[in-house]
Amino acid sequence: MDEPTHLDAAFSKMAGDPSSQQFRLNYFERFLECELFLLLKDEADGDQISPVTWEADGQKFLLAFDTEERLSSYASDIAPYTAMTGRTLVPLVAGNQNLGVVVNLDVADSSNLLPHDTILWLKEIVSKAPDAVHRRVVQLNAPKGLSEVFVTSLEEKLPTMAGLADRAYIASAQYDDGSGGHIIGFVGTVEGAEPALANAVSEMLIFSGLKQSAVDVGFLSEAQDMTESFRKVGLEIKLPRIEQPISTSCAPGTNPDKPPKLR
Repeated sequence: MDEPTHLDAAFSKMAGDPSSQQFRLNYFERFLECELFLLLKDEADGDQISPVTWEADGQKFLLAFDTEERLSSYASDIAPYTAMTGRTLVPLVAGNQNLGVVVNLDVADSSNLLPHDTILWLKEIVSKAPDAVHRRVVQLNAPKGLSEVFVTSLEEKLPTMAGLADRAYIASAQYDDGSGGHIIGFVGTVEGAEPALANAVSEMLIFSGLKQSAVDVGFLSEAQDMTESFRKVGLEIKLPRIEQPISTSCAPGTNPDKPPKLR
């Protein structure tokens, strides 16, 4: 029996308490974050892929598995596949009418159908970029009143931010327009990673059931005076480091900015 995955754990909680909206949201967050292995009819042809489909209730579903071993177990042999995160898979599926995704079909207790309507809802979330604001921070204080849900959700989100910044701080901020709230300041951000970090925080707020405007995001350099202010009063968050170099593979699905195309 294979080791339980993060998706297994999230599905188990959701199935154990179907009335819990929070468990349902947590499951979908894990689905977007995890790497999925999509079963193909044959090897990819450039950026063109031909996924195997499975039909139920008049709707077709692509077959996705959260480990290579589970895909092989379903196929009962070595089979062609392509790997991508759920976040990359969702827009690909959403663009095809009446197409859904079935996860871990017949190979795990976490087997689950995501019909087309669910895929469309997830697409709205992954495509919604947070709004840019241009307020000036005039004072920082230690964070107060952070909910347990927020802290837990942030801890679960940190692995998806690995390698994008050195660290971050959470503080309570007062702005020049008289407003206030919490802010996460990322320090040592990798060039070009700002949108990914902002989107990660935005998704965390959505899936934790908190208001999207509850937390702002800022990006700081080591030399800024504001960074020192964050260090003095903020709660430090150390982001996970990537132990191995990021893959530069050009296989279909490995570049979220250039998703594969269905044949």
